[in-house]
Amino acid sequence: MRRSFTIICAALALLSCNQQLQTTYDNQDKKIDSFISSQLSSGAAKRVYVNDGCSRVVLEEGQGPDSLAADGKVTFHYAAYTFTGSLNKNNLFDTNHPETAQASGWSDIDTNPVTLDLKTDQVMKGLRNGLFGVKAGQECYILFNGKYGFGNKPVGTVSANAALLYHIWVISIQN
Repeated sequence: MRRSFTIICAALALLSCNQQLQTTYDNQDKKIDSFISSQLSSGAAKRVYVNDGCSRVVLEEGQGPDSLAADGKVTFHYAAYTFTGSLNKNNLFDTNHPETAQASGWSDIDTNPVTLDLKTDQVMKGLRNGLFGVKAGQECYILFNGKYGFGNKPVGTVSANAALLYHIWVISIQN
């Protein structure tokens, strides 16, 4: 009898934690939706794409007919932020974009563009889903809740289950 009670208590605790985490993700999604709406209503966004839990807000269209395939390579600059409802320079946690680094007072960082191979490189699901379909020359925001980011693991200054926003400047794609 005592063992059954312990199992029931553990199951209820787990269920409660899962419900709290889902509530966190739902609240993050509402903030992401609100941010996207503000970008659209201000005219800053040209287009929005949604792909499996991730949103890409296009600020500048890319060139050419080709877009990044699921197994392609993309070269880009980025500025990565924890997302709490707005784009806040105080939430910048990583960048290789020279102007963003300079404006944030960051020095001694590698400002060379990064190249990701979506076929072979380990890329968090939210970033992978957001990059899928970008074009060379495109500037965009990629937003996703903590489920599609680092998940339940804190990474550097990024807390566990944090929503993320990546500001991306695509240089080239190769399919």
